[in-house]
Amino acid sequence: MKRFAAFLTLFSLLSCKAVCGIAADNRSDIVFLSDFGLQDDAVSQCKAAVYNVFPQARITDMTHNIPPYNMAIASFLLADAAKIWPPGTVFLSVIDPGVGSSRKLLAVKTKTGHLFVGPDNGLFTYPVRRLGLAAAVSLENARFFRQENVPAQDKKSRTLPQGMPGLPDAVTSTFHGRDIFAPVAAHLALNPDVFAKLGRPVHTLAELPMAAPEISSGAVSGRIIYTEAPFGNIWTDIDASAVASAGLIHGSRLSLEINGKPLSVPYVSSFHQVPEGEPLAYVNSRGLFSLALNQADFSKRFGILGGEQVKISLSPSDLVDVMAMSGDLLGYDIRYAANNNFTGKKVYPAARCYLRREAASALLGAASRAREISSRRFGICVHDCYRPLSVQNIFWSIMPDERYVANPAKGSRHNRGMAVDVYPCVDGRELPAPTPYDDFSDKAHRGHEGAGKEATENSLLLENLMQDAGFQGLSTEWWHYDYRGWENAPVMDLPFAE
Repeated sequence: MKRFAAFLTLFSLLSCKAVCGIAADNRSDIVFLSDFGLQDDAVSQCKAAVYNVFPQARITDMTHNIPPYNMAIASFLLADAAKIWPPGTVFLSVIDPGVGSSRKLLAVKTKTGHLFVGPDNGLFTYPVRRLGLAAAVSLENARFFRQENVPAQDKKSRTLPQGMPGLPDAVTSTFHGRDIFAPVAAHLALNPDVFAKLGRPVHTLAELPMAAPEISSGAVSGRIIYTEAPFGNIWTDIDASAVASAGLIHGSRLSLEINGKPLSVPYVSSFHQVPEGEPLAYVNSRGLFSLALNQADFSKRFGILGGEQVKISLSPSDLVDVMAMSGDLLGYDIRYAANNNFTGKKVYPAARCYLRREAASALLGAASRAREISSRRFGICVHDCYRPLSVQNIFWSIMPDERYVANPAKGSRHNRGMAVDVYPCVDGRELPAPTPYDDFSDKAHRGHEGAGKEATENSLLLENLMQDAGFQGLSTEWWHYDYRGWENAPVMDLPFAE
C-alpha cells in the first residue's frame, strides 16, 4: 500500500507538470481578499472554484473582513501586501458592488511582477500607483471561467453581463468572484503565461478619487480610512512622509480635530509610552498616521464610523515628550511624581518630562555630548521639566523664597517649559553631587566651596555640557538650568493629562 500511495503522489505531480506546463514546485501563491466575511460559504465557494482548476493551489486568506464595498482600504491593503509577497503572487481581489454590470473584469500585472484579478472599479488604484502598471487585460476568454453546469432554476433567473455573450452556464450574474475571478486566478497561478490569452489589452483603469493630505508648517489633515479589528485602532490616509513634511516629530503633543471635535494626544513611536487606557498618535507598521488607546478601543470611545476628517497640528504649547524622544540618552527620577521631595507628597499624577521643542532638542544634544566625551562613564539624568502653574502655587505656599521657588505671580521658567533640573549619573545611578536635590541652603549654590572634589568635578562637567547646549545655570541651585529665550515663552498651566 505504501508503494502504491507513493506511486499515486508521483503520478499526480507528473500529471500536473504535463497539464500545467510547469513544475509543481514552481507554482505561484494565491492571496485572497474580499468583503464577504465568514458568516456564509462565499469564501469556500471561491476556493472550490480555484481547486477545481488547480487542485494543488496554495491559497492564503489576506482578509475577508473589509468593510462592505470599501474599495479604498482594500486597494491600500493589496498594494501593502505586495511589498512582502514575492513576484508572481496572484492576488484574488473581490470587492465588487457592481457585479453583473458593464464594468470591466481585469487581470493586472505590475512592474514588480505581481498579478491582480478583480473588477475594474478602482480596486487596483494603489497597486498601480505604488507598484507601476506593466500590463492589464480584460477577462473575455470564457475558457478560463468556471465550467461546471449550474442547476436549471439558476439558469432561468440568470442575466448575462452586458457585452459578454457565450458565457458558460456556470457563470452567474451575481457571483463573479466564484465564477470568473477565482478560476482565472487559478489559471494564472498554474501558468502565468495564460495572461496574454485572457482577453484584449486595457490601457486605462478606473481610479478611486484620492485627495492628497493637506500639509502646512506644523499641521496636516486627511481622513480616517479604516478601523483595525479587533483593537479599534484608527488608520488615516496620512502617510509618514506627510507627517514628516508637516514637522511633527516623536515626543510632540498634538492637537487633533475629528469632525470638529478637539482632542490632545502625544505623538509616540509605540503603545507602551503612554499609560494604559490613554490615547496616542503613531505611524503604524503600514506607514500611516494612526490613533489608538493603549490596550483599549479608540473607535468605540470616540464614536468613529470611518470617513471622518482629521486635522492634526502641534499643540499650542508646543511641549514635547522628552521621554518619548530620548531613548536611553537620559535617565529619569521625576521627584514630584513621588513623595521624596521637599513637599513630602506626590504633586504630579505621573512621571513625565515635557519641554518646549527647542529646549528638549538642546537637552538631548547635551546628553549625547556627555556620552561621546566620557565613553558612557558620565551621563545626565532628570528630576524635573515642565511644571504646571497650579503646582507652582503649591510650592510657593510651602517655600515662599524666590532664591529657590519662583513667585507664581511672575511664573517660573519651569512653568514655561524652558527649565530643567538635572544631575550627574551613569547608567541611571546618581554620581556624587554638591548636595541632594531640593537642598535649599547655601551649600546648593553654584560654586560653593564645601563640596568634595568628585562632586565639584561632576557639577562643573554638567555645567559645561549644559552651557554648551544653550542653557544657563541658576546661581542658587546647582541642578537648575534655563534654556536661552525663556523670557519669550508664555507661562502655562496645562496638566499632564492634556
